[in-house]
Amino acid sequence: MATPGAYQYYKSKGSNDSGKVYDVFLAEFSSSGILMWGTYYGGKENETPRGVEWHNGLVGISGLTRSTTKIATSNAIQPDIAGGTDAYLAVFSYNGNLLWATYYGGPKDETTGHGYGPNIDFDGPGNLTFALSTFSDSLPSLNAFHSSGTEHPDGMFGIISDGLMKQSAAAKPAEELSLMVYPNPVRDILTFSFRNSNGVKAIINIVDLTGRIIIESKAYITDSEGAVMVSTADLLPGTYIAFLLLPDGEIVRTKFQKY
Repeated sequence: MATPGAYQYYKSKGSNDSGKVYDVFLAEFSSSGILMWGTYYGGKENETPRGVEWHNGLVGISGLTRSTTKIATSNAIQPDIAGGTDAYLAVFSYNGNLLWATYYGGPKDETTGHGYGPNIDFDGPGNLTFALSTFSDSLPSLNAFHSSGTEHPDGMFGIISDGLMKQSAAAKPAEELSLMVYPNPVRDILTFSFRNSNGVKAIINIVDLTGRIIIESKAYITDSEGAVMVSTADLLPGTYIAFLLLPDGEIVRTKFQKY
């Protein structure tokens, strides 16, 4: 049973309110067997657990899901399900509050019936490492032994940096500062358009899904309808996150596709 104040107190009812779906249940017990906290985690389709790992007061979990809601947080690397069965990666605080969660997957299954869902671990600095089995051939890869998948389920190993998770958790959606980024998807030139931001100095960091900074650009907006253009011609096709770092410490984020 979930405890009062839990992230998700009730089990999901399912897409037709039948209740015939599986949610993950996560709980912590004291060394003497006392329940410290417990929470459900899941949407209107089935969630299956795979991995759980503690690190410096945090607990990370991973598994598979077909739910389109109640999985990823607003600061996710991949906020929406890509198709089929996707992996999920989530980090909870020491008292059971969800800090950060993301889908991770492509248009095909990641997987069920043909392999294992993602297993996770934290390395020494706190980066989240994971391994999974996937049918998708379009997941992001960097310095890869195999840069694309095959028609059979392939294994995949990845690392999400602690810095990217923290930066994502601290960042605000672009809409809050009237920031528009276009075109999306982009080919050669990505435009950042700022409204009501006269005199803003900022740093634009474009990172890949491993947290590596690919482009760093300084921006100075001199009028209320200012715009900054950044070349994306050398980026490989895939998903990227743009972070706008403002002088007052605010961070704004937005996601875009390069084709």
